[in-house]
Amino acid sequence: MLTLRPIEGSSTIVAIGHDSESVYVLFRSQKVYRYIGVPVTVKDEFLAAPSKGQYLNASIKPHYQASVYDGPYAVRTSLSLRELLPGPSYGF
Repeated sequence: MLTLRPIEGSSTIVAIGHDSESVYVLFRSQKVYRYIGVPVTVKDEFLAAPSKGQYLNASIKPHYQASVYDGPYAVRTSLSLRELLPGPSYGF
């Protein structure tokens, strides 16, 4: 099952997820879109962007194919221990 991470402070995006091939965006409309072929560097920049909506519109939508994702997904509501601890993940 696809797990999405909640995004705070966005007027259009509720949550974001990714796998090795794609970025998934849950919009306030409750539709999830899959952007295919997004490289890791672009995924990382998207996750770190102060405005997720602006980054999505400028750097992902114009360059990567999108489709509505209708598979199962969950929005994670809590952080893992790894995300709470500072420093590298050490493969946990």
